[in-house]
Amino acid sequence: FDTESENFFTPSIRILVVDFILQRQRFDENQSSLFGFGIQRLISEGVYKAAYPLHDGDVKTPGSLRQLLYTEWASVRKWIMYQPIDYITDYFGVKFGLYFAWLGYYTHMLIPAAILGLISFIYGLSTVYSNTL
Repeated sequence: FDTESENFFTPSIRILVVDFILQRQRFDENQSSLFGFGIQRLISEGVYKAAYPLHDGDVKTPGSLRQLLYTEWASVRKWIMYQPIDYITDYFGVKFGLYFAWLGYYTHMLIPAAILGLISFIYGLSTVYSNTL
């Protein structure tokens, strides 16, 4: 493993690690206290670079995962294409990746049912006057 690489952990895993640490620490406003620990102290000591670590750049930043998701997933022109589940998982985490994978599968499985329902509706409309009760 290349532990010196800045991309060793995905952004979602980094968020989980920081959340794990911050949920198990006691906080105190007094910085000289033993428990004077929080986001501002982490930022000032250089442990934590920003308060919003999820985004790796603006939507217009070329090469960022956010820009890639914006062009490949959030575009209206891409509605018929498959979702980039790996990129969603890297950006948001495994739970979101599984949710959107399930949502894509569910939507694709509704298409045959919608076609059959439309055919039966059209047949019912075309035979409404010729059928007697």
